[in-house]
Amino acid sequence: MKSTIKYLVLILMCWVCGENLQAQPYMFRNVVMSDGLSGLLVNAIYKDSEGFIWLGTDNGLDRFDGVKVKHFEFRGVDSGRKKRVNCITETGNKQLWIGNGIGLWRLNRSGSELQRIVPEKIDFAVNALLADGDVLYIGTERGLFIQKDGQLLQVQTDKNMLAACNRIMDLCLNEDKSVLWLATVQGLFSYSLKDGRISSWHFQENVPEADYFRCLTRIGETLYLGTMSQGVVRFDIPKQTFAHTVSLGCDVISDISCDGKETVYIATDGNGVHFLSHKDQKVVRRFFHDVNDKEGIRSNSIYSLLVDDRGGSLGRTFPSRIGLFTVSKRTVPYVRLSSSV
Repeated sequence: MKSTIKYLVLILMCWVCGENLQAQPYMFRNVVMSDGLSGLLVNAIYKDSEGFIWLGTDNGLDRFDGVKVKHFEFRGVDSGRKKRVNCITETGNKQLWIGNGIGLWRLNRSGSELQRIVPEKIDFAVNALLADGDVLYIGTERGLFIQKDGQLLQVQTDKNMLAACNRIMDLCLNEDKSVLWLATVQGLFSYSLKDGRISSWHFQENVPEADYFRCLTRIGETLYLGTMSQGVVRFDIPKQTFAHTVSLGCDVISDISCDGKETVYIATDGNGVHFLSHKDQKVVRRFFHDVNDKEGIRSNSIYSLLVDDRGGSLGRTFPSRIGLFTVSKRTVPYVRLSSSV
């Protein structure tokens, strides 16, 4: 294959859990653009309730059934930047939702068509989607939207719609689902689902780049936030304090996910992917490009990562000849990540 880069997604499944991660082997299988993948870069990976794996690329939405890839077009959208899929989720009624560069979309499964939803209200990028049953939380460039019982509520962290803190990059619920956490490009915010109260915290006051929170996950009473220049930051919810995690050799964090119990999975833009022990606060496993390892990953720039407790796999994308790698597992959570060279 030509060296003009045709890599895409990697999915990997671990064979065992937690403390044995270091010692266990991982295997990979490739899926490339010639298999039907629609773009060089996969920005989002999601596994639905029926077992399909959905891949959000710069050119649209793809579905992988374990054998072949099916592409779904955003009809009427010409610009590549507008087509870019940022996030995918599924509500309890098995509706698949997609956020891209111009708004919110829903997949009509019977007709296999993507339908634009509320374009008169959401006509800007949707960066994050979080489903809780049939309730859909929508993080956008202009604040938070909540779709519930057929109603759409807009919430802004600042009255100025264009304020940086209204640019929401990721979402997370607390343990009892009474508070929604918002990772923004200008700090960490919480939104009370009981009374609508909004609170905010800043990692380093008057240092804007330190508060650029790109991604978010939670284990117990600890939030893990990926930044653009400060690595991974922990936020102790009861104490309301920030702290650095261990150094990962790269401070540009692309994505974070976790198993909800012990392991935090961290994607970096330059130094591979790391498995961080929540209890011990140390890296227990790392995947990185090794020129001598012909079976390993081909890039250290990882762009998206997801843990799915319905199965175990780690997916990633890179532009070149190798795309999607998969492996079967026995009893573990699913970990997926995407990247590009």
